Amino acid sequence: MFEYGLSHAKIIPSSKGIVTIIRDAGTSSISSAYTQSEVRGTGIATALLNQGLARAKERGYTRCAVDFEPMNPQARRFWLRHFTPVSYALERHIDTRAVPKNQ
Repeated sequence: MFEYGLSHAKIIPSSKGIVTIIRDAGTSSISSAYTQSEVRGTGIATALLNQGLARAKERGYTRCAVDFEPMNPQARRFWLRHFTPVSYALERHIDTRAVPKNQ
């Protein structure tokens, strides 16, 4: 894990199951990342990401995957600046109160 003040990032092997569609020996995964609002926009998250990616490269990883919630606009902007999507997913939950009881 990489930390600096009010921000952190953790990069692990993809085999740990963070990003389920990309698992191989050459891929690392970001398992957690967060920057508190008062330091967002200062470049600290990018610096932490770059440090983590450099360390992963030193350890033999050639790719890095991240799974993020696109409904979080700040996370979406950050991750799409640094990564290219390889898949999109949508999960839908039906409110069972709206389903007729006889079905």
